Amino acid sequence: MKTLHKLITLCFLVGYGVISHAQCEHDVSTDPNNSHNDQLPDLQTSGPPYSQDQRYLNGLDWWTPNSYSLDNMMYNPTQPYTTMSNIQSYNQNISDYQYLRKDLGGEYVHPDNGWELMLANLGRYPDNVTIHNNVDLTSIPYLGFYNRYTGVFRLFFQYGYNEPPVDAVDGVKVVLEYKSSSASGILRLAKGTDRTLDKGTVATKLFAVAPPAGQINFWKSVDFQLTYDPCVCYYPSQLSIDFEFFSVTDFKLYGRSISIEQDLIDANGNVVNADFLSGIDVSNGSDMDGGYVMYKTMGDLVDDYISSYQAYKDELDAVNQYNEDLEKKLVILKAFKDLVVNGTSAALTAATGMPWFGALEQFAGEVIGKDSIDLDPLVEQAKEAISKEATTFINKFKTKKEPTKPSMPTASFTEMQFSGTMSDYTPVNGPTFFTPGSFMNNDDPNNTLNDLQNAPHGYPVYNSGVGVFALLESPKVDFSSSSPELINQISYPSNPNGTIYFNEDLRTYQMKLSEPLKYTLNPALDIESYTMECSYRITVKRNSILDAMEWSDAYIDAANPFVYSAHYRQYIQAFNHVGATANVVSDSMGTSAYDIIDRHMITSSTPFSAAEQALWKAGEPILDRDCVIVFNSLSVPVDAFNTLVPSMGVETQYAYYNSSSYADPSVPAVDGLQYTLQAVELKVQLHIVYESYDTDGYKNEGTYVFTYPVDPNDIAYLNDTEIVPDIGGSSSDIDASPENLTFTDTYFDGSAIDGCVLNGSTYTCQCWNNLTIDGDITVANGYNVFMLAGNEVYQVNNSQVAPEVVVDIQPILDYSSPTPEATTSYVESFCAGNSPNGTAYQANLSKNHFDRVNDEEDTLPIDQPEYLAFNLYPNPTSSSVAIGFVCSTGEDLHISLLDMTGKTLSTKQISAAYLTEGVNVNELDLMDLSSGYYFVVLKSGNLTKTEKLVIQK
Repeated sequence: MKTLHKLITLCFLVGYGVISHAQCEHDVSTDPNNSHNDQLPDLQTSGPPYSQDQRYLNGLDWWTPNSYSLDNMMYNPTQPYTTMSNIQSYNQNISDYQYLRKDLGGEYVHPDNGWELMLANLGRYPDNVTIHNNVDLTSIPYLGFYNRYTGVFRLFFQYGYNEPPVDAVDGVKVVLEYKSSSASGILRLAKGTDRTLDKGTVATKLFAVAPPAGQINFWKSVDFQLTYDPCVCYYPSQLSIDFEFFSVTDFKLYGRSISIEQDLIDANGNVVNADFLSGIDVSNGSDMDGGYVMYKTMGDLVDDYISSYQAYKDELDAVNQYNEDLEKKLVILKAFKDLVVNGTSAALTAATGMPWFGALEQFAGEVIGKDSIDLDPLVEQAKEAISKEATTFINKFKTKKEPTKPSMPTASFTEMQFSGTMSDYTPVNGPTFFTPGSFMNNDDPNNTLNDLQNAPHGYPVYNSGVGVFALLESPKVDFSSSSPELINQISYPSNPNGTIYFNEDLRTYQMKLSEPLKYTLNPALDIESYTMECSYRITVKRNSILDAMEWSDAYIDAANPFVYSAHYRQYIQAFNHVGATANVVSDSMGTSAYDIIDRHMITSSTPFSAAEQALWKAGEPILDRDCVIVFNSLSVPVDAFNTLVPSMGVETQYAYYNSSSYADPSVPAVDGLQYTLQAVELKVQLHIVYESYDTDGYKNEGTYVFTYPVDPNDIAYLNDTEIVPDIGGSSSDIDASPENLTFTDTYFDGSAIDGCVLNGSTYTCQCWNNLTIDGDITVANGYNVFMLAGNEVYQVNNSQVAPEVVVDIQPILDYSSPTPEATTSYVESFCAGNSPNGTAYQANLSKNHFDRVNDEEDTLPIDQPEYLAFNLYPNPTSSSVAIGFVCSTGEDLHISLLDMTGKTLSTKQISAAYLTEGVNVNELDLMDLSSGYYFVVLKSGNLTKTEKLVIQK
């Protein structure tokens, strides 16, 4: 247990290094019952002397009122805000915000629980009295709170009245960001890991999403995790908060488009229809004309066709109209003869079977009624035809040849489909304010609120450094890996083709800090005591060997199918040993042994069964995949971490086949099966007890876990050299002692006791960490007991220990090189850029990538989109066309051939079972079709594609 003796520390610091580093340690409290701040903005706007502007001293009692009044706040000039509910008041039906309700298990946002007021926008200065004249943020009231014991920044805000289109939204994205080049380390948490302050900041923007609050006067809320940066006052910076209110809609769109061929330049070089590409009619300034540009252009195309067609029609009128009259008269007379002269039934059920009925529908449909042919108009038209001159019948078969019809205008059609998610965003700018702790009331021009009347939002009400813990410099480690040691080899002769070798080898890895950790705690916190433990997370990896021997029928001999069909397999036994340089110790730490792949080698000459043959033949070679092992070392007190040496081992068992008949140069050597270092991470677990009491009467305390990736440049590789030789077999092996021991009402009478060794009449009960005694410990006559703890001894429930029992602390871990918190002078030098170790503060600089050890990560699979495309060849064609297509929908393919009017001429269907990956080809027979323009349409699933086909004969 580390205890901070504040009186001694303060006396020691008098006159020693308090000027620079202490600047970031501001004396601030926003509790309105005891509000104080030694770094308020200057009341003057320029020049010394500097005075304290009391308007920025908090006067808001945020936890008592039922609601807050919003002075001078309005969504728009016609919609002023009135009040907002207390931040603890939430609709119980809104489950997303129940974590804020104390009665539902949430935490009470109260100063006694560590909460401070960071930002306030209720239309007043933080004193809660003075109305401000800043109108920039009157539309979005907000309150921002910070918990000094957890590092959480919690923002409450509102915008609008939950009315469309602005505030009736699905959610709000809130962005906390450093927009300028100046940054700090308080946002450095990214990808679930922390970063040391000697590395550039990779996280300059955090965002959180808030759901709707449910009612107009309820706040929306988001949380951000902040971390400690002791150097914020050396490099002033400003944070910004912005809001994006969004609505998300799923949609599907279908569309068709038409394109035409048209000259853009005439014979004289002038642009034709210049407004076509611009979308605006340049010949007329009216914006309304722009809507008709496309239609006008299409109209020009149609007019050209109409002109040509009119000449054709004029010529045709003298021929075709005459012929149509003849056809009409002929069918009238045929119908008249059957229905009137011969007396055949005029009912439609009977007439539809007559050979002349189709022509009657085409040329004289007016005589056809609902149920029967109307005889009256039929007779009248027959009389008229008969009364004409005789040439009607003489010449009726002498039809004239029709004139040549002009070509129709051509166009290309495209059909498309879109589906997905459409998002609508309403951006709203929030405040920009100094990073808490970075604003100083001094003569620094970068630390001045230029115009306080118009910048009341730029000052954080809690102007003190945030966060709890910071690791100043990246850990420096030594890493050793031994050469593979062949510990066993068995060979099995294989007749007639060679020998199966079964090998076992071992490689060990060790690690140790090469210099002590440099860390600091936030001095603004009322820390009473703290404990700190550290551990390593070490990842080793064996890359895939893609050229490993593949499975094939050649490895199975039907006549003699036994051992020579075996293949590579691996059996991994991973274990940890943990030791120290002075007292070498080790620990099996739950040794795990597991097969990477479930394959078993046949060790006799018994032929394979059919099932065994199938198992080996169908199996995939295990060497074609990456293999990763992660070791977690012991978590030990920071004062023992300097000398901790975790030792990891990988025992590899593998079989390989050596045959002159099946020699394969790609078979890897033994070294190809070994594991190399992939990543090293330092884990820090910190537990702090604070001096203050919470609203329930308990001491405030917190447990924090930090993970720091070790920079590859900070790893020294000691190949083939063990840091501590033979660590697993040392006399101080932790394997012989448990981590913790607990004895409850135990009687030592010569019988076996868990965790104890009986040597003659003496019991030795030793653990390397903590010993707990619960109840009475008694000893039979003639016996003695030694209870030894490596770290702490706890006696609970009024336990009594017999005089024959000796309880003592004998550390097994090495505490000879403790790691205290970095001194004030060290932190000052580090922040100023002249660290004794040569690595200095860099967190104020933005860096756009992550540092990793061999940064290789698995990627998430991405579903490939469905795809349909095709080409026609040849095109134009005369008798047939080949369709080359690619289809990835997994569904049947439908092919249709259409004419220019959209009429379907032919169809065919291809089953998905016959579609292959890549290009497929299918042929259409066009022998029965005349010259002209057609369309080929392919459809599969939800996708449709169309191409124009030209037939020339």
